[in-house]
Amino acid sequence: MLEHDSLYIAFTIYPGVTSFMDMMGGPLWAALFFAMLTLSALDAEFAWIEMIISSVLKKFDKANRHTEIRLVVGLCFFCFICGLPLTTRGGIFIFHSIENLNANWNSFSLSLLLVVIVCYIYGKFS
Repeated sequence: MLEHDSLYIAFTIYPGVTSFMDMMGGPLWAALFFAMLTLSALDAEFAWIEMIISSVLKKFDKANRHTEIRLVVGLCFFCFICGLPLTTRGGIFIFHSIENLNANWNSFSLSLLLVVIVCYIYGKFS
């Protein structure tokens, strides 16, 4: 079994395979694949931002539109600043270190414990 990371498969193997599909619309399938990747990433970012914003607004009972817009702009700017190091020459190394060094059983078990505790607290006090 080949063991490669997801970036290698998505950006090297798949375009190479679709380049051999000249008669069956290979460039079309490649364009559709990369459009799917882009739209999937945008959808995940919208969901992530909306989850953070709604939890902060619910915690502080601020429901007016002006506060929500300020919070969304501030959070998007913060995420933009945090993502800038990933666009430098060493960004791929930062990405690989984040992806490979954080995905272990300790972080998974702590995340699972955190979810259970939060669900217990919300269930008990609401």
